[in-house]
Amino acid sequence: MEELRLREGRRSLWIIVAATAVSLLLVPFAQWLQPSGESDLVTGAQGPFPAAFGAEAPVAPEHVMRRKTGERVLVHGLSVESTTDGARAVNLRTGKEYWRYERQDESSVAMSFDVSERTVVIAYREALVGVDLRTGKRLWREDLGDGEAFRGVSLGAGQALTEVPGAVRAFDERDGRSLWTAKTPKSCPEVGVYDVYALPDHVSAVPVLCNVASLDTDAEQYYLLLGVDNRTGKALWQRRISHPRGTVRGDAHTLAAPKTRTTHRPSNCST
Repeated sequence: MEELRLREGRRSLWIIVAATAVSLLLVPFAQWLQPSGESDLVTGAQGPFPAAFGAEAPVAPEHVMRRKTGERVLVHGLSVESTTDGARAVNLRTGKEYWRYERQDESSVAMSFDVSERTVVIAYREALVGVDLRTGKRLWREDLGDGEAFRGVSLGAGQALTEVPGAVRAFDERDGRSLWTAKTPKSCPEVGVYDVYALPDHVSAVPVLCNVASLDTDAEQYYLLLGVDNRTGKALWQRRISHPRGTVRGDAHTLAAPKTRTTHRPSNCST
């Protein structure tokens, strides 16, 4: 009888050891598949971080400039591309997928994205999500309410800019902290952020489309270039332009926009 009890005890011990081993094996797999939330698919980085073109080793983020081509952004030897539910990065040296981030919620559709030298920010109708460029893992998520008909996002000066009714909001690209809100004129209650240009002296030039989805047939759609103090969100100046696509940088201090029409200065701004 004592021997039988001893066998049963050993058997129970082995079952516990086996179950523990299986659990330890499954935990990393679950973390690899879904470390950022119940509705996220996150593969994480597959292999070492690729070197930039012409380099033998990865280079510091501040030394590599991004190059945009349609729905792709080339940076650090990666091609970051949009997907229906998020974004993915492809290693340009191997052609293989480096990482993928996607929301698995049916109501979450990726509408746009932008990339800096360190961060990918994806705009969903109801939220912004920040993803680390090197690892593909989620850094933060900021819920923005029920959502716009279309949500854009643009990165500049370490900030992620998006539209909200009657304003442009900025968030820290690395941790998602709300930084400032710049209000648009009363004639521009519905805003679409087109891009952002970081200029010296803490100035961000932000081209926006006004009345982007207005149901008011009398509402005029027009493009506006906003000058904003990117420390406080204070409106410094605003100028109508024909289209932001032709906006180019002359040098570090100069931004050229096509067919400038009318200048509007907020009442609390000086020349």
